Amino acid sequence: MRVRFAAIAGAAFLAGCTGGGDATSAESMDNDSEVTADGVATASMADPELAAWIAGNYAGMGQILYASGEADLDGDGAPEVLVYVGGPSMCGSGGCNLVVLQRTGQGFDRLGDLSVAQLPVGVFETSTNGWRDLAVSVYGGGIAGGVAKVPFGENQYASNPTVSPAEMSEAPFETIIAEEELEPLPE
Repeated sequence: MRVRFAAIAGAAFLAGCTGGGDATSAESMDNDSEVTADGVATASMADPELAAWIAGNYAGMGQILYASGEADLDGDGAPEVLVYVGGPSMCGSGGCNLVVLQRTGQGFDRLGDLSVAQLPVGVFETSTNGWRDLAVSVYGGGIAGGVAKVPFGENQYASNPTVSPAEMSEAPFETIIAEEELEPLPE
């Protein structure tokens, strides 16, 4: 398994890893959300605030591709946003970036920016410091592969799912962003 890019009708798409996890419901999703055929909830880029945040934070990186989803990570009833961000010049053999965002009255606060992430990603039932542990698929770049449990600490999630305090886990998890082709950022 590996990250690969292919030109299809002039657009680049990312193929992620295969992996499991339980599908999530769309209960916490807003009206701009979609539920895929397998029941996984994804945030729609019809959210212009999220699209603007991604474009502003990844300007100059070439074509930006993404997939996103939402989950209530801190148990306050308001979902946080997970965004898998990639593109032909942004990803390596270990994967792309996973950004964890919390909505605020002024936009978004970044709660994590994880490198070398693969799809699918999700959340475990367990929590660290009051925040649900992330389930991040890892492989490639010399990594044997599997799912890492990424804890919350120091006011953010650990930045690399392949090193401590992250640890490999075989526990079931709720899928938030499934393995899928990434979408180009709307212009």
